[in-house]
Parts: sequence; C-alpha cells; structure tokens
Amino acid sequence: FSADDLYFSYYKDIAVWGYGATACNDFYSFYIDFVLSVSIMCCILLLDAISVLTLRKALDLSKSSDTLKRQRKVEIGFFVQSLCQMVPYILAYVSFDILSRFANTDWMLFGTTT
Repeated sequence: FSADDLYFSYYKDIAVWGYGATACNDFYSFYIDFVLSVSIMCCILLLDAISVLTLRKALDLSKSSDTLKRQRKVEIGFFVQSLCQMVPYILAYVSFDILSRFANTDWMLFGTTT
C-alpha cells in the first residue's frame, strides 16, 4: 500500500464517507473502519456479560456481611456506569452506519448521523 492509494471523501448530499476503489481503501474501510469498531463493541459487551454473571454469583454468596453488601453496591454502581457509557456508543454506531442509510429527508439524515 502507498499513500497515493488511500483516499476518501465526504459526500455531503448523502452525508457519508466514500472510499476510492483501491485495495488500500478496501482494507481500510473494512478492517480499520468496520471490524475495529465492531470488535471493540463485542469485547465490551463480553466483559459486561462476564461482569453480570460475576455480580450475580457474588450477590448470591454475600447475603450476610454488611461490608460485602456495601462493596457489592459499589461494584453494581460501576457496572451501571459502564452500561451507561456503552449503550450510547452502540446506539450511535447503529444509527450512523445502519439507520442513516434509510433516511429519506435531510433532517432524518442529520438526526441519524449526528
């Protein structure tokens, strides 16, 4: 790949980035733009699922100690914070990459890509 092979441009009428028809652009658009974002989201979702299972198991085991109950509340708060950060990221990715393709008006396109 060379720097001359990698180029992309913004098409304002349809509000998307377009890549040139080169091997470098195909690699970039698929692996860097798409696969990287999906991989990050899948890793975070996997970690969240593991956290849910671990918290559920820990809540079943720690029914007696007040210190453990307070610690579990803090851990649940961190988990909820993680979800509050991940859900908007997933919604933004889905809106920008999927829903924007179905926008009929300029305002719908603006709303789905913003």
